[in-house]
Amino acid sequence: MRRRSVLYAVVHDDERVAFGHSPRPEVDRRFWLDAGARHFIPLGPSLPPVWAEFACRGLAQAQLHTLKSAEPGLQSAASGLQPAAPGSQPGAPVLRPWPLLKLSQWLKLRLWPRGTAPPWEASVRAAVARARELLRAAGYDWAARAGPAVLGADGALRGLFADELRDACAAAPVAGPPPPATLDAVAALLAGRLLTAAEVARQVERAGVALERPLEECLTWLVLTGRVERRPGVYPTAFGGFRCARCGETDQVRPWDCAACGERQCWRCEACRELGVVSGCVFLYAAGLEADGGEKPSPAGAARPAPGAVAVRLPALTAAQRRAAWALDAFVRRPETREALVWAVCGAGKTEVTFVAAGRVLSQGGRVLFAVPRRDVVQELGPRLAAAFPSAEIRVLHGGSDRIDHPGLAPGSLTIATTHQLLRFHRAFDLAILDEVDAYPYRGSAMLHRAMERAVRPAGLVIRMSATPDEAMIQEARSGRSLLVPIPARHHGHPLPVPELLVDRSLDPGSAGRGRPYRPSELVLSLVHRTLAGTPPARLLVFVPTVALAEHVGRGLAAALAESAGSALGRAVGSARVGWSHSRDPDRERKRRAFHSGELQVLVATTILERGITVPDVDVLVLFSDVEAIFQTAALIQMAGRVGRTAARPTGRVAFVGRRITRSMRQAVAHIQHMNELARQMGLLMVC
Repeated sequence: MRRRSVLYAVVHDDERVAFGHSPRPEVDRRFWLDAGARHFIPLGPSLPPVWAEFACRGLAQAQLHTLKSAEPGLQSAASGLQPAAPGSQPGAPVLRPWPLLKLSQWLKLRLWPRGTAPPWEASVRAAVARARELLRAAGYDWAARAGPAVLGADGALRGLFADELRDACAAAPVAGPPPPATLDAVAALLAGRLLTAAEVARQVERAGVALERPLEECLTWLVLTGRVERRPGVYPTAFGGFRCARCGETDQVRPWDCAACGERQCWRCEACRELGVVSGCVFLYAAGLEADGGEKPSPAGAARPAPGAVAVRLPALTAAQRRAAWALDAFVRRPETREALVWAVCGAGKTEVTFVAAGRVLSQGGRVLFAVPRRDVVQELGPRLAAAFPSAEIRVLHGGSDRIDHPGLAPGSLTIATTHQLLRFHRAFDLAILDEVDAYPYRGSAMLHRAMERAVRPAGLVIRMSATPDEAMIQEARSGRSLLVPIPARHHGHPLPVPELLVDRSLDPGSAGRGRPYRPSELVLSLVHRTLAGTPPARLLVFVPTVALAEHVGRGLAAALAESAGSALGRAVGSARVGWSHSRDPDRERKRRAFHSGELQVLVATTILERGITVPDVDVLVLFSDVEAIFQTAALIQMAGRVGRTAARPTGRVAFVGRRITRSMRQAVAHIQHMNELARQMGLLMVC
């Protein structure tokens, strides 16, 4: 597809001129001339889309300024606005009634000296000068060849600047609009999505749609008829920089030498590049769903199922889960706010409490989104939600080739996606359920927050779920701006294990870089022995703050346990196998499985294991827990939440060990104690 766009003027009559740009100007020309326009004038050579859009917006703003500065009773010659209706707002421009406008046009035609140019030609030439000036000020030189084409006596375009349009029309003459069925199929595939042209082409291929016209021609017709929005992938900001139209980032938009559009300096976004290149010469296409919820036929031509009851297979819910599930069901039936916060302790089963609400929205033909920051959780959620909603169409979206992406966005469909995949959606979902809102990379990412807001329809609802919501979310819920749904107890009814706060001044976070082996203190060794030699014995998950410390502490613990095998206390633990893992470890998944199966009795890890791991008999030891840059309150709560998750062993031990006791450590303990107290007050604990 073309990576450049032609800026043009549409002459409606002697005084009304409008401006636009298109990668397929021959299509625009046919559309406007069929609509009754007098002339279609290309204003110069083709431009990268970013600069064509910039010039087009500048010309539109100049027209608006002309309208506002015109004397009362006059209509801007280039505005194309209709007469003001009676009872218009005070201060609004008073436009000349149509009969007087037609009379003024007739008088001007009679009074023009022979051989002089009509007013529209002066407007077009002024627009070229204005566009050239705007582009030069923004750093793009369009002066070499910019200028309007000339109409000959036979009505044909003459001059250098009509060459591209003439060549395009000769190579691919446009006979008329594509068949309605073809346009409907492409529009249905774009509904609720924000995609590049290449991604639209892949959707067409997956749907098996046979297009009777080139895809770019179909997209251009949809843009001209207002069914699809088209925007450049990157556009200039008011402060001289550039912004990505897909993710909204400005700091990571970089210049590069682009062979696709031929520009020595094309601007490309690095922030969302993993989803596909977006640059100043790439168009993005977007379409919202129809406001009344009506749907076009599916791309393959089959009728979509009418909204109806969606089967929901609920697991056995605890009293705390049932209370939360009915609260969320009432939230989607009679929403008093647009958002709800599910504040659940680790291991409370918060995903299941959303099934009733999601099923209700699906039964009404709505579209539901489950979004999670991490890919492994999305992959795990797919089979669970497929079993819970057996009659719903389910798509699973994440990076990699094993994603499940059905073309289009059918009513009553369920989408499970990583938060990065939301960058490809546009006002698509009636209900969005966002799990782990406190997790990396969603937490603190303005880009992903914008993607989430754009993916939901204007009247859509959002359910956020977290074990450790930040203070802003809590205050929003307490002030009534969102519904607070607490789940303070786990399914087995036992209280959360409360961490011990211990001081070990022998800990040295910099020891890993000095080549000295790690030798655990008597305190640390006693904690390790307590777990491994307990009755019954358990496994130990040790958290450390850095990659270097993971291997350093792991080797030191393994050596210390082997040395202690000769003592009476150490015989039970001397044969314990110790492993270590971190984000750079290529065998991290194998070690995780080995720890889960019992092959490893001790696993030293960074925060990569603070979420998403459930081991029946595990204790947790957090070393160097005073390193607050890594071990903040939320991270400590999540680590403590690995303990006591199963009914087989609902209790366990958690120890935070540091050179000092920090505020984050105290806050984590206070949070866990608060949730236990709340569970007692709600009568959710079987053991008090």
